[in-house]
Amino acid sequence: MNLYECLENYKKITLELIEKIKQDNDEFEELIEKRSEVLENIKNLNFSSEEFKKIVNDFDLLILDEELVRLMKVEQVKIKSKMDVIKRGRQAAKNYNRAFEFQNFFTARSK
Repeated sequence: MNLYECLENYKKITLELIEKIKQDNDEFEELIEKRSEVLENIKNLNFSSEEFKKIVNDFDLLILDEELVRLMKVEQVKIKSKMDVIKRGRQAAKNYNRAFEFQNFFTARSK
């Protein structure tokens, strides 16, 4: 595989990742692995930096990567928010159960 094909594949995978994130589809681990494999393949190729820059610019890869990073950060904030809601719910349930433990303690002592 040459540099052009590798970067073309990288772009395709990045676009798929962006679409999956936009669709709120959490099944993108396989795409991330494929993307990493493509990056490893690129590392093993011999090419000039000018050639690399030209192809990256032709494919608008920097713009796509920025979009992907932005979407991932938004998704990360959503997930953290969901985790906070779950954490607060667990804490509320725990406090609720403690209230009954103390109530049972005082009821048992007064008998």
